[in-house]
Amino acid sequence: DIERKANVSATHVSEIERGLTSPTVGALLRIADALETPAYRLLGEETGSRVSVVRSSARMVLAEVGSGARYHRLSGGFAGAELSLVEIELEQGSGRAVAPPLHPGEELLHVLRGVVELNTGDDGRERDVLKEGDSIHLRPHSGRTLRNIGDGEARVLWMVSPPISL
Repeated sequence: DIERKANVSATHVSEIERGLTSPTVGALLRIADALETPAYRLLGEETGSRVSVVRSSARMVLAEVGSGARYHRLSGGFAGAELSLVEIELEQGSGRAVAPPLHPGEELLHVLRGVVELNTGDDGRERDVLKEGDSIHLRPHSGRTLRNIGDGEARVLWMVSPPISL
């Protein structure tokens, strides 16, 4: 399958696997694409810590948006990390829509507190009202906004893959 999908001969793949030869960058990228994995995963063991702890007392505010939104980093990340976790805090009565930064991957939003409206789609007309305990999983796309439509503060967990830096 790899030979066909990556356009790399089975003999060459076998030699790479046994450490008899090294692939070109192009071959490495094609093999990674055929395996549906990031190329860095094929380069050997990851170094550094396998664990990243973010204590609540050391939680960082990544961004404060003038519309009453704050982004708190909940994941510290490590070499090879494939996701980020951010808590979005939307003040009561802020009313304005917040557009989380765009990125090329998947998103999962989970409402911890409050009621929010998520507008998606290129024209922003697809709307979902999410209440405490609700979650929504999104494919990569452009144009989405989040608005606090409840009576109190809203808190939303925002998980993104690949990782995002604000």
